[in-house]
Amino acid sequence: MNASQPLFVLCRHGRTAGNEKNVYRGLSNAAYAQLDENGRQDARDAGIYLKGLGFEFPVILVDDLDRTQETAKIIAEILGIKEIITDKRLRPVDVGDYTGKSKIEYPLDQFMNNPSKRIPGGDKLSQFNKREAEVFGQIAEAIAQLRKQTGKPVMFLIVGHGSNASFLYHNVNKGGKEIGYEGMTEPGGIMAFFTKEGLIPIFKKRDKAKLDAPQYPSDHKPGMRVPKGGSNCANCEYLKDPEKKICGNPYFVKWNGSEIIPGEIDAYCSDWWEPKDKD
Repeated sequence: MNASQPLFVLCRHGRTAGNEKNVYRGLSNAAYAQLDENGRQDARDAGIYLKGLGFEFPVILVDDLDRTQETAKIIAEILGIKEIITDKRLRPVDVGDYTGKSKIEYPLDQFMNNPSKRIPGGDKLSQFNKREAEVFGQIAEAIAQLRKQTGKPVMFLIVGHGSNASFLYHNVNKGGKEIGYEGMTEPGGIMAFFTKEGLIPIFKKRDKAKLDAPQYPSDHKPGMRVPKGGSNCANCEYLKDPEKKICGNPYFVKWNGSEIIPGEIDAYCSDWWEPKDKD
């Protein structure tokens, strides 16, 4: 990660049935918009990852939707954060009549290309962008004031949505490619926001953000042995610490975005592969 101190960290909420079915959740708190067990594990993985980085957050900021609230509470318990502040302005784009519908059948491209065009029954992207600019501007100002008062590199943790990340990326990052409504990471992913560089994904990057990562071998199956480790990797030579939480293999680091293994090692080492030269 960048050696400078992030201004804040943005964590995307964990998976929901809506994520799995690739339908819009928007402002819904329906059953398909709730965290499922995979989503709760996403939140635990994010908390463990942040704890391993040693970041300290005095507060978590989150909107009022169930999936982000539950994600925030899981992370807060892992990190020992006592204060969670709810701000409705951190809600995702209101997709209106598209809520619960397929993202493939009802793409948002026309609205992203024309921010003054309203999503049927929902937001104009110009309205969403104005709301996001306001809340993130106030967050940045509050952090700057706390750093001045305390003399310490205070950071906030924000639990939000792909569209929060999409706004920050498109309005702050310079020279980057379009990333769309879903943002920069998979559900449960983590992004660090730097004053100069903008938003940088550091955990569970989306496929489009990690195209240079190594690919699975053609016959790869979850749980199979892979070079130098695999699903039975307790004695792997790349594990660098006695507690077996740090993997030094460069391909794992590129895939994961960090040396820190975000959970049980056997659940992760089978998901990377070290390419070998062909004979």
